[in-house]
Amino acid sequence: FGDYSQAIPGKGVILSNAEITDANVGLEINGGVLADINGLDIDDVAQYGVITTGTNSLFLDGLDISDSGAGANSNYGFYTESLSAGVQQISNSAFDGLGTAIYLTNDVSTTISSTTVSNSDFGLRVGAQSSANHIVDTMTLSNNDVGISAEGTGDLAMNDVSLNSITTDIEITDSSTVSFLDGSVDQAKVSISSTATGTFDR
Repeated sequence: FGDYSQAIPGKGVILSNAEITDANVGLEINGGVLADINGLDIDDVAQYGVITTGTNSLFLDGLDISDSGAGANSNYGFYTESLSAGVQQISNSAFDGLGTAIYLTNDVSTTISSTTVSNSDFGLRVGAQSSANHIVDTMTLSNNDVGISAEGTGDLAMNDVSLNSITTDIEITDSSTVSFLDGSVDQAKVSISSTATGTFDR
């Protein structure tokens, strides 16, 4: 299962170089936890690769979540419950062949860096319940039906982001401002709902 230790006795964990296959849920963080997860490989989950509830400090580095049944899934790679809180960081990670790779539904500002998402229905999705601001730095999203879906009211700052989507690179359905500072995006594939007040700035 890899290496496991307590970061803070009774409160925190370090999980490294582990592999989980064919689970309903790969890893569930239920609150009151400081979790340093690195080198975790999760394959073919039925529901969630990693799900977080409660208040946690969660640092994911080298997370690899994939599904061999690409294109026919309703599963999630990284999923946050709407009432979960704390700290969330994802770095040096890869998501492939999932229903939704990263789904942020809570009000926790999240940093995603040096990460790839491919062959999924949704790459990065920010839920309608979320009012948090997020930072995306150095990310490649390729062959997803929708690359980035901003459904909430918080803002997204994107730097060195490469998008090559099947249908939509970026969609905005509420009041989010997506600031695309650097990278590649097809502006013909940027969709802003007629009822949205959000903007796409480049």
